[in-house]
Amino acid sequence: MLNVSSFMSVRSMSWQKPTIQKSTFSETLPETKTQEVTRPQQSSGMKPFSEVATDGRAFLDQQYEKHGVKNTFQYRDKTGTFRREVFSEFDLMDLDRRMLYAMTNNEGGQFTAEEVRLGESWMEDQIQQVMFGQGSDPTDYQTPIINGIKFLDDMASPEEKASFEWIEARATAQFMYEQDQRDPIRRGKGDDESLSTTNPLVLLLMSAHGEMWEAHKTDMTARLENQSAYKSAYQQWLSQQDSFGEYSLDMLV
Repeated sequence: MLNVSSFMSVRSMSWQKPTIQKSTFSETLPETKTQEVTRPQQSSGMKPFSEVATDGRAFLDQQYEKHGVKNTFQYRDKTGTFRREVFSEFDLMDLDRRMLYAMTNNEGGQFTAEEVRLGESWMEDQIQQVMFGQGSDPTDYQTPIINGIKFLDDMASPEEKASFEWIEARATAQFMYEQDQRDPIRRGKGDDESLSTTNPLVLLLMSAHGEMWEAHKTDMTARLENQSAYKSAYQQWLSQQDSFGEYSLDMLV
């Protein structure tokens, strides 16, 4: 699923831009007749989440059928690794993120463990591509963070935004952005007010980052999850899972 390491990789003064490229086949796939494949683009809108998951299942099955894959052993490569190459003709950014989130959560119990991991990998790869794609400048510290924040805000579904992983990633990115704005070396050309947030749990986790920042002055082993604000945010998030139903997601984003 979402990993804050994408944002933390920018913290180093000399970060290395990740290499982003499509996979290559690790084994020859059987030849099949060319057929039109529906691209699962960003169009799921506010369909019921169960329907989005069903669309994801259909997309995977369509790809397996296209390449003559009929069982779990066939969609592993010679090393036993899940064969992502079955999907290599798709641009990662064309894949519907809400559908991917349904995969990563095994919505409706329709996905295998390998498919869940594939969905998680695709979601993280989308963030990586937005932040560190072609043309990015390794001396520009703020643009990757700005791009990541905008992607989290604009492309994440209500279900994803209600997850603690999204809240943590959004808080990490916002905290880093605001810290860098106070650094004359790292700051960008100016503040972008659109990057502010009013999400109370994001703000609370930003406070946790501040607590850890202070703690590191005397203890470099201090961890974010051990800060009081982090624990408070997590407990509040847990209580919301018990209190809010399917139609209350808009209260969380």
